[in-house]
Amino acid sequence: VDEVKARGYDLTARNPNRPEGEELPSPVEIVAGLLEREREILSIVEELDELLATNGNQEALKCI
Repeated sequence: VDEVKARGYDLTARNPNRPEGEELPSPVEIVAGLLEREREILSIVEELDELLATNGNQEALKCI
Protein backbone atom coordinates (compact mmCIF):
# COMPACT_ATOMS: atom_id res chain seq x y z
CA VAL A 1 0.00 0.00 0.00
CA ASP A 2 2.82 2.38 0.85
CA GLU A 3 4.45 1.71 -2.51
CA VAL A 4 1.18 2.46 -4.30
CA LYS A 5 0.87 5.74 -2.41
CA ALA A 6 4.53 6.60 -3.02
CA ARG A 7 4.16 6.09 -6.76
CA GLY A 8 1.03 8.26 -6.86
CA TYR A 9 -1.30 5.68 -8.39
CA ASP A 10 -4.93 6.76 -8.67
CA LEU A 11 -7.15 3.97 -7.33
CA THR A 12 -10.42 5.89 -7.22
CA ALA A 13 -13.52 3.92 -8.20
CA ARG A 14 -14.59 5.61 -11.41
CA ASN A 15 -14.99 4.58 -15.03
CA PRO A 16 -12.41 6.40 -17.18
CA ASN A 17 -14.28 5.35 -20.34
CA ARG A 18 -17.57 7.01 -19.41
CA PRO A 19 -18.09 10.24 -21.34
CA GLU A 20 -17.85 13.39 -19.25
CA GLY A 21 -21.18 14.86 -18.24
CA GLU A 22 -23.17 11.70 -18.97
CA GLU A 23 -26.31 11.80 -16.84
CA LEU A 24 -27.18 8.64 -14.94
CA PRO A 25 -30.80 7.84 -14.06
CA SER A 26 -31.89 8.67 -10.54
CA PRO A 27 -32.78 5.86 -8.12
CA VAL A 28 -36.46 6.82 -8.51
CA GLU A 29 -36.19 6.44 -12.31
CA ILE A 30 -34.46 3.08 -11.95
CA VAL A 31 -37.17 1.76 -9.61
CA ALA A 32 -39.93 3.07 -11.90
CA GLY A 33 -38.35 1.25 -14.85
CA LEU A 34 -38.07 -1.96 -12.85
CA LEU A 35 -41.71 -1.75 -11.79
CA GLU A 36 -42.82 -1.22 -15.39
CA ARG A 37 -40.84 -4.26 -16.54
CA GLU A 38 -42.31 -6.29 -13.68
CA ARG A 39 -45.83 -5.35 -14.83
CA GLU A 40 -44.98 -6.42 -18.39
CA ILE A 41 -43.61 -9.76 -17.17
CA LEU A 42 -46.66 -10.37 -14.99
CA SER A 43 -48.95 -9.67 -17.94
CA ILE A 44 -47.09 -12.20 -20.08
CA VAL A 45 -47.14 -14.84 -17.33
CA GLU A 46 -50.88 -14.31 -16.83
CA GLU A 47 -51.44 -14.70 -20.57
CA LEU A 48 -49.45 -17.94 -20.58
CA ASP A 49 -51.38 -19.20 -17.58
CA GLU A 50 -54.66 -18.47 -19.35
CA LEU A 51 -53.49 -20.30 -22.47
CA LEU A 52 -52.54 -23.32 -20.42
CA ALA A 53 -55.84 -23.28 -18.55
CA THR A 54 -58.07 -22.89 -21.61
CA ASN A 55 -56.23 -24.81 -24.31
CA GLY A 56 -54.31 -27.45 -22.43
CA ASN A 57 -50.57 -27.88 -22.47
CA GLN A 58 -50.15 -29.03 -26.07
CA GLU A 59 -52.19 -26.20 -27.60
CA ALA A 60 -50.46 -23.58 -25.45
CA LEU A 61 -47.03 -24.81 -26.50
CA LYS A 62 -47.97 -24.29 -30.17
CA CYS A 63 -48.62 -20.60 -29.43
CA ILE A 64 -45.16 -19.99 -28.01
